[in-house]
Amino acid sequence: MCVVGKVCIIVVDDYDGLTRDRISGICNFEGYRFEVIDMAGWNLETDKDFNQKVRDQIKKAIEDADLLLFVVDVSEGVNPLDYKVRDDIISYDKKILLVGNKADRKNAEDNVWEFYNLGFGDPILISSAHGTGIPLLVNKIVDILELKETEEIEEKKPIKIAILGKPNVGKSTILNAILGEERVIVDDTPGTTLDAIDVMIEHKKDRFILVDTAGIRRKASIKTDVEFYSVKRTEDALSRADVALFVMDAERGLSTPDKKVAYAIEEFKKARVLVFNKWDKRSEKSKKYYERLVEYELPLLKNAPILYTNAVEGKGVDKILEEVKRVYENYKKTIKTSELNRVLQELLSFYPPPLVGTKRLKIYYGTQTGNMPPRFLFFINSKDYIKANYISYLRNNLIRIFDFYGTPIILSFKERPRRHIR
Repeated sequence: MCVVGKVCIIVVDDYDGLTRDRISGICNFEGYRFEVIDMAGWNLETDKDFNQKVRDQIKKAIEDADLLLFVVDVSEGVNPLDYKVRDDIISYDKKILLVGNKADRKNAEDNVWEFYNLGFGDPILISSAHGTGIPLLVNKIVDILELKETEEIEEKKPIKIAILGKPNVGKSTILNAILGEERVIVDDTPGTTLDAIDVMIEHKKDRFILVDTAGIRRKASIKTDVEFYSVKRTEDALSRADVALFVMDAERGLSTPDKKVAYAIEEFKKARVLVFNKWDKRSEKSKKYYERLVEYELPLLKNAPILYTNAVEGKGVDKILEEVKRVYENYKKTIKTSELNRVLQELLSFYPPPLVGTKRLKIYYGTQTGNMPPRFLFFINSKDYIKANYISYLRNNLIRIFDFYGTPIILSFKERPRRHIR
């Protein structure tokens, strides 16, 4: 992936902000490409340990950036914190572009002149809510960074991974261990991660987008709008992911929230890798114990690979992306119709469908109708003769024979009298 230039967005914020981590994305604009890094709102008024971690994230992002976008609220005019931020970012000796947001609001035009006092010249006026002024801003970024057009190269689609689990099981620690740096803030405070954080990584010529999410909570525990939208973003992250990396606490075992996560993964029909974090080889509980625990407590995910990690020490984390790649390949796998029907006949011969009264289910043939997840359609004589245990027999054996390890498969049935089959 060819990316030229890193642009860091500096936003003044006197609230203990919602964005606490570095969120990055790639901007493709008329043949130009650069990375944009969004960070926590700039709030330096407190000495709490947590906010020190936020400041460390800001410092790291600024040091890596080629250009800083200093975003101010032109609808409110200049405030003292704007000057404080100006003094702080000037010390980094970086190119700085002043951006006036909320330019569509009342009084914004009258307030613009105040921002010349910051010493950055004419602000680029935009409305991020409505997209106004964004093309002008991007053109300005291209000019400042002196970017050259990049050749259009066909790239492999990145594998999107949603890192899921209840709060405080070590999701952010695992993400940081994979990245090899503290890209996402790790803190003991419940609910530290409020956003779904997208981070791109390349590993052995494959690209992955890792999405760290807020823990999925019971609805009764969602007390604020912030938490509500945090859960909503988690669900959105899962809906657009290819693979769910389900992190559980090996020290505490499974709980009701873990089961809710498992149901969500199955509901969205995502490929899955299970991780028991905080794993200690000295524990009395063996890996066999956790395998049985998944089989009986999380039966919907029983065909998923299970990994054991201690992310704080970096143990076992190196296997995660390999397993993700493996289940992703299974998730998009396609089986030839001839091969599917050969196996189908063997399964029907080995264990024929049971009688329903005096009648028996007949499956004439099957075909794969899609992937991600794999979907199969079988033509039968009557839906009245289908039994759940026989569907399970077919599903389990198709997973085993065709190696759909770590992915759900969907079986559907359509009535079609035999005489119509040619």
